[in-house]
Amino acid sequence: MDEGDQLLRDDRHVPENSEGEDPSSGTATNSNHGSSTEDDDRETYLIVLDYTDEAERKRVEYLLNNRDGTDVSPLRGFVRSVKTDDLPGLYEDLSAKVDDVEDLEVKRLEDVDTTPSETDLEFDIETDVDADRIEWLFESLMNKRDAAVANPGKNVYKLSTRKGTAQCWYRTTDNPDGSITVTVYTSGYGEAPRVVRDYLKDEMEGFL
Repeated sequence: MDEGDQLLRDDRHVPENSEGEDPSSGTATNSNHGSSTEDDDRETYLIVLDYTDEAERKRVEYLLNNRDGTDVSPLRGFVRSVKTDDLPGLYEDLSAKVDDVEDLEVKRLEDVDTTPSETDLEFDIETDVDADRIEWLFESLMNKRDAAVANPGKNVYKLSTRKGTAQCWYRTTDNPDGSITVTVYTSGYGEAPRVVRDYLKDEMEGFL
């Protein structure tokens, strides 16, 4: 199964004349908390997250459960992603294995173009502090927030917040007057880059 959002269509009784039908009660259906009605013309989507830790899963689950205009329900029963060139034959074989064929549903998954817009932010600080001290400060802030190294060669870190995860790094420029300009970059999706930028700006300006 591909990562990302995928369109969920009902192919319950095999391909023909089945798209657009309302799924009956089964083992793998989104019930929208039981609030789905006949006049609800919203599409149903399957959200798939190949998460790396429980904190990431909990952030996504919290967002889905608390987002306005979004009804969410977990899939029930036995759920598998299957690729086949003989759906009618597969459905017949499956029907022979279950106690009640009404409990058996087949969904067609289609990729949805869900490429989000990445946000890139930056800010500058001019300081007389030497480069080694700047490096120490940045790494200390990363350690304080348990940031993970995203790109060791370029000192890019991945920092998690309640608004999501963003990457951050910095570059220094030597000025003619002997000072140093520190440019800090944040990149990611949603509000996370802004949250990380504001955090780093407050902490670094207070020190530098």
